[in-house]
Amino acid sequence: MSEHLYEQHPLHIEQAIYASQVSDRMSGYQICAASSGIDANTSLELSTWGPAHDALVDSHPFAASVNFFRLNNGSPVVAFSQAVGGEYSDRKGQHICTRFLVLDAEGFAKYSHNPFFIIEAAKAAGHLEWPSPPTKTLDAITLGGSAGPLDQILLRRLARRWGPKRLLQLLDAALVQPRLFVRPPRDASWAIAAILSLAPAQHRLELTFTTGLRFSNTRPFRIHCMVEEHRNRLRTRVGPDAMVFHLDADQNSSPIHEWSKKIGPALLERQWSRIETQLRQAAEQHAECSESASLSAS
Repeated sequence: MSEHLYEQHPLHIEQAIYASQVSDRMSGYQICAASSGIDANTSLELSTWGPAHDALVDSHPFAASVNFFRLNNGSPVVAFSQAVGGEYSDRKGQHICTRFLVLDAEGFAKYSHNPFFIIEAAKAAGHLEWPSPPTKTLDAITLGGSAGPLDQILLRRLARRWGPKRLLQLLDAALVQPRLFVRPPRDASWAIAAILSLAPAQHRLELTFTTGLRFSNTRPFRIHCMVEEHRNRLRTRVGPDAMVFHLDADQNSSPIHEWSKKIGPALLERQWSRIETQLRQAAEQHAECSESASLSAS
């Protein structure tokens, strides 16, 4: 992904940390640190998306999850949840710390509306380290650079592993299905990154996801990873419209969504430059429509 980053005007990002601690207000999971741009309403809204004790699918001591959703006001939020050791209460299981990065639409567009590029840049700049203990006031984050729409390195590798036909089926399922569960969970991060790299700009904001959090009705992501033993329970809680996509099996389906049909021939032929051109054209058209809508509203 790094090959897509290049220097440009810095990107300003407000941030908050959600973790378990004892404070003067309460004990347990809460927003325990935030930058000055995170007001009380935003803090409350972020808390509803915050994962608590043992919410990660992976029980590994260094397990992590990339998450993406939008606030009620439309602001994109990229979140990084990670296991950081034991809680203050010493109960067993993972203590999960989540860092929320709150962006504006213009800033997010510089990174092609791709949360994985934001996480990569923030990690490289050292902004995702867990501060222990976290201070109540954080500085806003500044990121340089921007990102192109397509991660060719990732897609070349996954096309060799799963085949371009399965990547096309995966993209189509993500664009068409109201809720998608990807299995096996160990590959969900790669699969979702591929979806975001292939989806057009106008749809990336709608593709909310988590790469490693357990399903919860309080976190209505559109795309999830799925643990096999939870399959029947998930069907009961989510409903029959949820689709389970098996990465290791052919879905025996043809593209339904117009975008999947458009880039399908190039993807099946692994013509990455052609796909990137199509993505850039879609992004330009989306930007022009957004600008026109903004001018009309004013």
